[in-house]
Parts: sequence; C-alpha cells; structure tokens
Amino acid sequence: MIKIINGTYGYKNPTTGIVEAKNVKSAPFSLTPEREKELVESGIAEYADAVVKVERKTTEEAPKEAPEFGPFKSKEQNLKAAKFYGVKGAEKMKNKEIVEAIKEKLAEDLPELKAEMPI
Repeated sequence: MIKIINGTYGYKNPTTGIVEAKNVKSAPFSLTPEREKELVESGIAEYADAVVKVERKTTEEAPKEAPEFGPFKSKEQNLKAAKFYGVKGAEKMKNKEIVEAIKEKLAEDLPELKAEMPI
C-alpha cells in the first residue's frame, strides 16, 4: 500500500475501469509490489504501511512537529528536517545526501524485527 507524496498519479480502478487522479490528498492505495516499489524509489510515493511516527523532546530552535523532507523539497526544508532528526554535518551535504542521511537516522531508531515476534 502506498501514498502519493509528489505530483499526481493516474490510477486505474480495477472495479470500475475508470482512471482516478491520486495525489497528496488521496487515501493510500495498492498496486502490484513492483509498481509500488518503482513509485517509491522515484520519490512519487511512500509506503503507507511503513509510516513511522517519531516523537522527540523539543527545544526552542527545533520545530514541535516533524518537518517534511524528501528529494523534491528545498535544501532549506531538508536542513530543518535534518536538524530535527539530529543529523550531523547536514549543512555541508548536497540535498540528496541530506535526505539519505535523514532516512538512515530514522532507520537507526526502528526496532529489529525477528521471526518469533508477534505481528
């Protein structure tokens, strides 16, 4: 299941056969795993079932809500997000590198899943 985060995607409803415009305001939807992966890797969508909410203590200089970040956001927006998530040295990075560093930082905070863990 994915959610569009950039632009508009033409989704052909399998029930009606009608092409529907999906955008950032649309509810999450499912495609083939291959197509979902393609849209996520191209920065058009994100996996809706893998959204992680991050809560952290705030200071005066950090925003209270997690700022949006991504390859289609400005460097300034991504720098704010990097500061929020505690990425060091982001000011010296290129925009794409900032996004990857934030993703890596978020991945560090995820628990390791094991086969014996209940779902």
